[in-house]
Amino acid sequence: ALVKADVFINPEVVDFGRVSRARIRSNPEALPFLTQSLVINRREGEMSIDGTKADIPFLWVKHEPEHRSAAFRVDVGLTADALVNGPFEGQIVIYTDDPDFSELKIPVKGWISD
Repeated sequence: ALVKADVFINPEVVDFGRVSRARIRSNPEALPFLTQSLVINRREGEMSIDGTKADIPFLWVKHEPEHRSAAFRVDVGLTADALVNGPFEGQIVIYTDDPDFSELKIPVKGWISD
């Protein structure tokens, strides 16, 4: 049997893999297809997401819904004009109003090439 935590995230890691800056420059309409989505579920009750923070400067993070919920979708994407060549690794922190799960930390990794 698989027992999940009271608050769980799927997938547990955001992995962008290898991203080509040259391809993004030549086809900027493709950038949204690199967006990664996570689902955060709370087994019982609801919570609010009070904010998010990424320690990688070229990431953006957005969540839905904006109100209290038992489930959220979190989208993570890349800002094309801020990309830097090489491997990157960091984390996203999601702040909640749940006293037991006030910070959810999600690892992020990938590689930017030209």
